[in-house]
Amino acid sequence: MDLGGSLAVVTGATEGIGRATAFALGHARARVAICARTEANVHATTRDLKVDGIDAIGMPCDVSDAARVDAFAAFVTRERGVPQVLVNNAGIGPPSISSRGRSSRACWTPGPAPS
Repeated sequence: MDLGGSLAVVTGATEGIGRATAFALGHARARVAICARTEANVHATTRDLKVDGIDAIGMPCDVSDAARVDAFAAFVTRERGVPQVLVNNAGIGPPSISSRGRSSRACWTPGPAPS
């Protein structure tokens, strides 16, 4: 796959699948913009991408905060332009998921959030 200079945005890009995706897109010649919640991890991953020869920028962003998402979008478009690829790897789970991974059926049913 050759993305020939396309701009790819990857959320949740400092660990696991998100990090691997950012590197894969960069190795396919995409310019990469990343975000994740932890500033130190964003800086480290951006640095690692650049060391690998990938044109990369990054900014901390918690995707559960609309204002932070807007700020990240503004940063990306200001620094690199409009992206052609978007990988929404970061996610927000329902608040009722416990540390044991259990949740009520209502959390996964479309409609108003359970109270």
